[in-house]
Amino acid sequence: MPNIAILHDNVVVNVVACGDDWQGHFPDGVATTTAAIGDIYADGVFTAPARPVSPPTEADLIAYAAAKRWQVETGGIVVAGIPVATDDRSKLLVLGAARLAYASETFTTPFKAADGSLHTLTAAQVIAISDAGSAHVQATFETFAAVAAQIEAGTLATFAEIDAAAWPSNT
Repeated sequence: MPNIAILHDNVVVNVVACGDDWQGHFPDGVATTTAAIGDIYADGVFTAPARPVSPPTEADLIAYAAAKRWQVETGGIVVAGIPVATDDRSKLLVLGAARLAYASETFTTPFKAADGSLHTLTAAQVIAISDAGSAHVQATFETFAAVAAQIEAGTLATFAEIDAAAWPSNT
């Protein structure tokens, strides 16, 4: 049983399922398996009309910026050539090691880097990684606050502009 696109001025105004003898009933119809209401019929082909894309709302932009901040925050950093994961669990483990490192300058610990390599870190290295991780997180929130202010002021209005903001580096 074919589907028939009913046309008015080459625009699909309805799509109906009917029997094989449809032609007598729908003289302005065209058999189709793909047409949808609103499609344009030209040269034997149905195409969807161009639909305007609404600009993102302020709420859309703020949500996108928040997701971007989280992506950058948890995207990792490199400290003294060592790739360091910055997901929440990794940050907690580094903070715990830093607490021990502050208590003893002779502290050492095995450390699995974000690339899977293993290192034995000194107290000073653990503290440097902890400090760099904290600074990285702080920088992502500072950038988010600046981006949100620009969104609210109307001076930043696209997702591409959010991506192009001066986000902290993950390297």
